[in-house]
Amino acid sequence: MTDRWTDSSLAVEPYVDSTDHIRDALERLDILLRYHLETWWAAGDGVVDELRGLYVSDETVDVLFPADVAGRVRSDEANGAGTGERPPPNPDLLVTVDERADIVAARVRRTLAAGTDLRLAHLADQFDLSAADVDALLLAFAPTHDARYETLYSYLHDDVTAKRPTIGLVCTVLARDGDESAVLRRLFARGGPLRRHNLLRLRESDERPLRSRPVTVDERIAEYLLGADDVDPELDGVAELVVADDVSADGSDLTRTLGLSTCARTALDRLLDAESDHRVRNSNPLPDPDSRTRGESRPPMAYAWGPRGSGRHAVAAAVSRSRARDAALLAIDASQLTDAPLGLSTTLARVGREGLLRGAALSVRNFDSLSHDERERLAGAVDEFPGPVVLSGGTEWQPQTPPSTHVFTALALSVPGTEARRRLWRAALASTGVGDDEADALASKFRLTSGAIRDAVETARQTTDGEEPSVAALYDACRHQAGGSLTDLAQAVPQPYAWEDIVLPPEQMVQLREVAAHVAHRGTVYDDWGFAERYAAGTGLIALFSGPSGTGKTMAASIVAREAGLDLYRVDLSSVVSKYVGETEKNLGRVFDEAGKGDAVLLFDEADALFGKRSEVRDAHDRYANVEVNYLLQRVEAYDGVVVLTTNFKRNIDEAFTRRIHLCVEFPRPTRAAREGIWRSVFPPETPVEELDFEFLSTLELTGGNVKNAALTAAFMAADAGESVRMAHVVKAVKRELQKTGTLVSPEAFGNYWEDPT
Repeated sequence: MTDRWTDSSLAVEPYVDSTDHIRDALERLDILLRYHLETWWAAGDGVVDELRGLYVSDETVDVLFPADVAGRVRSDEANGAGTGERPPPNPDLLVTVDERADIVAARVRRTLAAGTDLRLAHLADQFDLSAADVDALLLAFAPTHDARYETLYSYLHDDVTAKRPTIGLVCTVLARDGDESAVLRRLFARGGPLRRHNLLRLRESDERPLRSRPVTVDERIAEYLLGADDVDPELDGVAELVVADDVSADGSDLTRTLGLSTCARTALDRLLDAESDHRVRNSNPLPDPDSRTRGESRPPMAYAWGPRGSGRHAVAAAVSRSRARDAALLAIDASQLTDAPLGLSTTLARVGREGLLRGAALSVRNFDSLSHDERERLAGAVDEFPGPVVLSGGTEWQPQTPPSTHVFTALALSVPGTEARRRLWRAALASTGVGDDEADALASKFRLTSGAIRDAVETARQTTDGEEPSVAALYDACRHQAGGSLTDLAQAVPQPYAWEDIVLPPEQMVQLREVAAHVAHRGTVYDDWGFAERYAAGTGLIALFSGPSGTGKTMAASIVAREAGLDLYRVDLSSVVSKYVGETEKNLGRVFDEAGKGDAVLLFDEADALFGKRSEVRDAHDRYANVEVNYLLQRVEAYDGVVVLTTNFKRNIDEAFTRRIHLCVEFPRPTRAAREGIWRSVFPPETPVEELDFEFLSTLELTGGNVKNAALTAAFMAADAGESVRMAHVVKAVKRELQKTGTLVSPEAFGNYWEDPT
């Protein structure tokens, strides 16, 4: 028998596209279906049953097939002179099916060698489908591709409503040796690729026997074969396909743009090398579903962790692009998995299927949002994904049980060092008018990640209406980046003061400027001069400001933060300290974790409430109190930021904290000369003030805080009277301030300015 299926000239021609391939593969199945139909007819002693198929006639079914398949039968019917009999099935049809299978396979190889992708071939390769699996898939897919198959299946089922093939029909058509049970077990077992990957859908609630159940191609698979590229709609809100960042496959650009440390570079190189090795060993550009040869190399699984903007997504993109320049990256949000409507296992199965369809690497974001047990379960689940997997989060993690099908790599991404930050800042500001000196100053003062630096520059541009960002706008944007999420745990402290606003003895002013210098030049000393290697436990600054209330401790902290260009956050003890065991440590941990993401200065007012001396353990309360102090000792020593402690009672601070304090400034009560200076500067220039006796006011034993309160009270008194601020208002306000503090108000102390209270 010679026809277009055995024309050897077609065997060397590649397919035009996926549709051309699928159409050719279905035409091969047309021959197999025709053979099944003729066998069915022959089983009825060759007599045509006119009621067969109810409203679908034999003639209607006949014309559903291509003319060169049905033509022979029609000719034989004509020779039968209307006897109503059919000839026996033609055995040459099965020979043609096999010949056609060889030709299709040859054309697939030619097409893939020419660089044209074929979706059905890709599907078979990615899901390890045998030739019989592909045939079963095509039989179920046929009605979606061509409506004529609905009529054919209705006829074969003798039911016009049964427009999809049943499992029994598929098994009968594909059972060349007559052993339909073997086909059923091989193709439709739960552990087989067709059902395991949900390529075919069965109605599980159907109470009919398995062979009687209709089988359809999953909607996402059908759309894929038809050319659609949208992500499975069942994964909305859980997964998305993202475009990989423009980084080189060898990671060199990534190393430069992220400012990776030596350890991180080594881990990244190991990760990309593992993916490259896996890709080379397991690549099979000319897949043969029945004869696969896979390499022994396992794909990589990485956990990339670090602060926001440190490059966690860029690492996943680099792994994806190491597979191919146009490789896809399928990203899922771990925090959404636990509430996924389909359930965790079904959702992950669909995610894995989607990744295989797209040949994508899998990126699992917000991995650390899960509990410890949930992380282990998720890691075990994604271990079944055959491609590379990149988990990412903000905290360190290692799997308890190493993955069995992947090679695990932990990749710690940290804030770049000062030199790397200088390079990143200069690159980000290269097209602006901001000079290298300002870029270097920003790098030294703000420990920002590469992503945070890019965000800061963009924010500054938007602040200046898209023009070149000003230095002031850059500092504001950096402070915003450095603040992290501290607003939920601490209060931002205004910074209206400058050096000229604080009045201190010369020695204390020198010490305070030393604190500011320490904050401003941490990058130079620790990173450039190598001190970070000597202080591995932590490279932060702890400063203690002690002295009586109102002597300027909080004001000094504000000036130090402003001088360094950093925000100041006062830790709210009411939101931190808890009566419940362990809650205080948990809250403090959140404070330090969030502060560690940026460069805000942490201020602990009344620090002796938290950093007080440990006591002898007499009961459970003492033991718990000591645990809190011990925890603070550990966190403070390991903290890399700036912490300012203020206290009225330095002697109450635990000695272990004292050893960890880098700089200590004692704020004394102001001298008479200092008090006069405070009085002269306390009223704003806009305040209408008549001549005040500053020399007399300096004789009153007040702290700077008392003076500030008295000046404000005097201003309100004057405003209420419709007058300028005069001595009468100030003296009366001072009396109120002294009475508030419990100080005896003596008429002799006020001399001629004394007035009887009214």
